[in-house]
Amino acid sequence: MSREEDMMLKKVLISAQRMAPEDRQLATALIDVYLAERNYQQAINVGEDYMRIVTTDRDIIQQLAPAFEATQQHQCYRQWLIDATEIEGFQATVVAEEATGEQVVRLTPGFKKHQHALAQWPLHDQLGLLQTGNEVQIQFYQPEIQALLQHKALTVTQRVFALEALHRIGDEQQYRLTIRGQTLDCVPAHTPLRSENLFYHALIEAVVKRLADNTPDLANEAVVVIRRHQTALYPQVPSQQQLNEWVEAYVSWLERIYHGVNHSDKQMQKALILDEIDRYALENIGF
Repeated sequence: MSREEDMMLKKVLISAQRMAPEDRQLATALIDVYLAERNYQQAINVGEDYMRIVTTDRDIIQQLAPAFEATQQHQCYRQWLIDATEIEGFQATVVAEEATGEQVVRLTPGFKKHQHALAQWPLHDQLGLLQTGNEVQIQFYQPEIQALLQHKALTVTQRVFALEALHRIGDEQQYRLTIRGQTLDCVPAHTPLRSENLFYHALIEAVVKRLADNTPDLANEAVVVIRRHQTALYPQVPSQQQLNEWVEAYVSWLERIYHGVNHSDKQMQKALILDEIDRYALENIGF
């Protein structure tokens, strides 16, 4: 295999995996690809995306050294090295304190908050932190998550993930949210998770029932789609009218996609993935 073919194969594999920032192996592979192509800024972007969410990683910083040098970003390179040194010192402190038998860990070893405001992070990075961040990480970012929750342009998905993140740390603060034009006072610690929310399950059941007779293959896909969208800050005591409105919105959207493509599973999945722009429009306009 030629070097060019090897690079192309790496790109294909990484693309197929839809690289998440928490995946170190794919992050380093993609950095290698961009460095080989002399696409230095893209290499830096991948490395920084990884380190913002997961950990300041000295190996990745050194891997990016040629890119920082080529783009004259010397100060940025030095700052990452300083961050790494601080974290390594913190890890040594934790080990020493843990040896005494005391539970005194204040931060997850290898995790450091950087200067990036959470609201300015790419959406995928935001959702990655909100969905998979541990208790220490969420507490560390709590003020920024609280500010994000009050943002007027917040999508349903962001709001759900933010509330569930604050729920996990038992946030008792009351937030005033505007949902579907209505004002709602919400306390994250008392707001059920999706898995506990009856409206979430009722919505899936109702959508499947509507689609099952005429388009059974679409009914099966609807379950996957609704769960993936995770648009689930549903009313805790919903009316039948509210349920019907959500069902109509999802059924109309799914049927529009269904009638616009061939009905094979592969074509359907491709269409649903490509329709994510409409998905965000649906969240912002409808709900």
